[in-house]
Amino acid sequence: MKKFTVLIIFLLSLVLVACGSSIPTTTRPAIENNNNGQIRPTPTSDIRLAEPTDLPIPYPGAPPTAVHQPASYPAPQVIPTTNPYPEKGSTVWVLHPVGVQCEEDATGKYKSEQNVEAGLIAAGITVYDVTTTELMVCTACGCPTSIHYRAEIDEADLDKALSLGWEPE
Repeated sequence: MKKFTVLIIFLLSLVLVACGSSIPTTTRPAIENNNNGQIRPTPTSDIRLAEPTDLPIPYPGAPPTAVHQPASYPAPQVIPTTNPYPEKGSTVWVLHPVGVQCEEDATGKYKSEQNVEAGLIAAGITVYDVTTTELMVCTACGCPTSIHYRAEIDEADLDKALSLGWEPE
């Protein structure tokens, strides 16, 4: 029982010490008087901080300075600034069903999106994008399948696309 009491007193005193005053105690840094008569706190190991100079300290993000290159050094390659992606004028989306329901060849005349793009380009139509989409259609023989090809073409080529069986969206 005596050991238990000593243990309780020890733990209680440990808690009281650990949860003691929260007022921070501050200590004043050592003050040094250097040869110039200037007083500064604790000396540092960096000599640049001890004696200020007029030399500029380089900024880490500063651009590098130009370096003169010998005449035998090849000229730098000039990167073209032309836009490889032509700007679109006014465009229109057109639709074409993948196939017709209840037919043996339900895939129709285009087998994939690449075939769609190649077929439109062969017809002289400027194609910007080709995707597939699913639409609600009737579920009877002779109706188009629910999956349709969708192509973004130049508005000037709309009449050519309509003559190939495409419909405006």
